[in-house]
Amino acid sequence: MESIPLSSATADLSSVLPLGGIQTYFGGTVERTELPISQLDIIMSECQSAMFLLATNCAIRAKQLVKQNLDLSPLVPYLEKRDPRVIHKFEELIDDEAIRDIYACRCTFDNELVASILLAHVFPNDLYIGHVEFADPSQPIPIHQRKSVMQTHRGLGLLSPFMERVDLCAQHRFCDRITLVANETSQQHLFERYGFSVDDYPAAKQQESEGKLIPMHKTVR
Repeated sequence: MESIPLSSATADLSSVLPLGGIQTYFGGTVERTELPISQLDIIMSECQSAMFLLATNCAIRAKQLVKQNLDLSPLVPYLEKRDPRVIHKFEELIDDEAIRDIYACRCTFDNELVASILLAHVFPNDLYIGHVEFADPSQPIPIHQRKSVMQTHRGLGLLSPFMERVDLCAQHRFCDRITLVANETSQQHLFERYGFSVDDYPAAKQQESEGKLIPMHKTVR
């Protein structure tokens, strides 16, 4: 595992990428495409599903846990279209920034995608993991051996160092929680191993019972 210096550099969202571990795994140079908050429009365009999920999770958490009297009905036309620009309408409702910072990154080796990350500092003061994937494209997993419906190729063994970096980043940003949405039950159980629990409100428990799009969080220590 890569050692991580405990410094202000770990407050940068890009610090969560275990680039050295990826390069060591493949034994060569890994190409990166990075998008910071200054390129939010591009992130919105290229990561539409992840950004829509970010926006809806942010709005629901605000309603359930922060602003119980918040009327979310103006968001319905955007939600029906699965339009990630719902985040801008949400910002109008709360009269505040919903995305304080964001980082998207794709890593390739020999022109094959091997890692992708989406991380954002969101309202009210959470570090949100929108997407994380590490995979070896040369190592497909037979269907009967897959531990998750989302897992198609063997990983790189880098989820633990990634989560360690996320924890440090959240600490240095003085975030209150780290949040994410588990795609299905097996992914929920995976993140529970890293200290996450299902959000404590009825809609979250309903998603858990259905085994899909399960909102989770952990408190920043």
